[in-house]
Amino acid sequence: MNRNKADYLFRQLRIHLNSFFKQDVVQLAGNIHFCKTAEAAIPPEKGIYIPYDIEVKLQPDDIYNISCNDTTITLWNRIAKPDGDWKTLLDGDKPVWYQHSNGSLMPAWNLFGNLFALLSYAEERQTAECDEHGRFNTKFSPRFKQNLLEIPAFNESAVLLAGALLWQDTKTANFQNCLEFVKPPVMVLSHDCDVLYGNDFWTQIVRLYRVFLPLKKLRLPNLTNIWWIIRNYITPKRFYFDNVKGMVEIEKVYGHKSTFYMLNGTYGRFGSRSGIDAIKEVVDDIPSNFEIGMHYNYDTHLNESLFKDQYDELQSCLYKPVVAGRAHY
Repeated sequence: MNRNKADYLFRQLRIHLNSFFKQDVVQLAGNIHFCKTAEAAIPPEKGIYIPYDIEVKLQPDDIYNISCNDTTITLWNRIAKPDGDWKTLLDGDKPVWYQHSNGSLMPAWNLFGNLFALLSYAEERQTAECDEHGRFNTKFSPRFKQNLLEIPAFNESAVLLAGALLWQDTKTANFQNCLEFVKPPVMVLSHDCDVLYGNDFWTQIVRLYRVFLPLKKLRLPNLTNIWWIIRNYITPKRFYFDNVKGMVEIEKVYGHKSTFYMLNGTYGRFGSRSGIDAIKEVVDDIPSNFEIGMHYNYDTHLNESLFKDQYDELQSCLYKPVVAGRAHY
């Protein structure tokens, strides 16, 4: 089982390296080996050996910061230096790599355990607490009180791997500085199409509610929302459906393209409000070289059947496979 997990994590790391680093780094990725701790302790040849059998702690400990690429990287769940011909790179209190006499490296933190736990939502799966919607809230995370929720642990581990690969191959003099091998930044444009018509039931009801909401605090009603109710009743596409066409035209002017995430499936206050017919209509105005993705509906959370129903419905009105998606709520 750990072998399958390691293969999965290795694929994710390769995708990341290929996306953000030059080929000097990508072509060295084959030097990364996931294996058991006992095997990593006696490396047969020079490479980077990452143990996949060390138990991961969901409650992070041994948290420390190191400098890398003119910024700070945070590591946690330190692992012990192997016995034998190994030495610690960097300060002993803040180790990053353990180096073998043959030049091999082993991470000084539980790289595999930490990353696989994050990518597989181990915190959510192993925590019984949930909010009013049955969801895992950030405050339930063991990382919350230690201010680790905003640490991009996967990205930071990947950049340390990239630096180590280059250093081993003598392409850089310091594994803490590999900025010259980072690709230029790429801007990715995307749009969530939650509501395509401004006159749908739930949108109008919420506006009506907001008209009288100030009365709770003994203030005058908010009559602006009355104007919006009337305006979108008469011109339902304005500021919604028409915005899709407007964004497409703007992006064409500057030579850009983007992804439009469509929310379909179950109708309701928290779910789809426009319906599949509206989506069928709007996709006709989206050029074929733009991507259309699935915006997972509120009720598809941990529900494979409803997820598949939404996917099948969206796919039925598109001319190419849906391969991109992101969550609603």
